This record gives sequence, structure tokens and C-alpha cells, in this order.
Amino acid sequence: VPACEEGETEQALNIIGEAIHTLRPLVMQNVQACGADPSLTLLTNNKHRVNLVYASAVPVDTYLNSAKDRSHLEFTVRVAETVLYAQYYGALKHAAAQGPPTAGGKRMVYMMPLGGGVFRNPTETIVSAMSCAVESLTDAERDTLNIQVLTFHGKHGECREFTRLVEKTGKLKK
Repeated sequence: VPACEEGETEQALNIIGEAIHTLRPLVMQNVQACGADPSLTLLTNNKHRVNLVYASAVPVDTYLNSAKDRSHLEFTVRVAETVLYAQYYGALKHAAAQGPPTAGGKRMVYMMPLGGGVFRNPTETIVSAMSCAVESLTDAERDTLNIQVLTFHGKHGECREFTRLVEKTGKLKK
């Protein structure tokens, strides 16, 4: 994310916002999944099919996006949040368009915290993007989905922090 001249950040964010609808998620449908048991030490024999949406994040003050100053850092975070929002929203729209898996049921959607860890997106930014994406769905779309935030138990405090921030937004149920 390049640094902008004084007063150009809002214009740049508007340009990104006007083009963000062109971002297309990479979707794989009906993929056979299997995996580890809760201890993560043994594989299970359980198999099921899932749809998977691949998404990534904009690195914030890391890799090639080193902030030149506070203004540049804040701009990078806003760009990162816009991209996160678009990816979450695209995935949710795709899931809602599939309809419920069974008559009267809801389609399970697990949203993972994109951009945390080495990409350094602030947790508040990730939660904001998630909640804004959910809020952007129509009531009918939201009614077809059971949306969950999936955190990793091996990352100390992640679940607690996401729960706190989700409750703070008041947009997602715990």
C-alpha cells in the first residue's frame, strides 16, 4: 500500500471502494474434507464435503507494507479492512446463494480471522470487517446461514478476544 500525499487518502479509499466489487473470491465446492481429532495429534476417519472460499489479507506494517509514518499506517489499516470486508462479504453472499442444506435448515459458515498473526491486521479491524459483512447481507440471506467465527485454541486468548469484540459490536451473536 503506497503512502499518499497529504489529503489524498480519502480519495484513494473512495477509488478502492468504487472498485472493490470487482474482487472475486476463489470458491471450491463439494470438496471432501477430513482431518485431525480435537487434540490435533491423530487423524480421524470422519469425512464430509464442504465448500471452501480462499481469501487473504493485506499485510499491515510488515512484508512490503512497512508504514512510513502514523498516517500511512492508518491508511494501510483502512485499505486492509476494506479488502477483508469484501472477502467476507463475497464468501457470505456465495454461501447464502446456495440456499439451506436441508429443508428448513441453515447452511453452516465458519469465518476465520483473516490477516491476524504475521499479516498484523488488528483484531478490531478483522471483527469490524466480519460484522460489517454480515450486516450487509439482506435479512433473507442472513436467515439461510448459521455464521460462526472459528478461532484456534492453540493461539492463547484468541477466542476470548474475538468473543469480547464480537459482543462489543452488537452485530454478531455470541
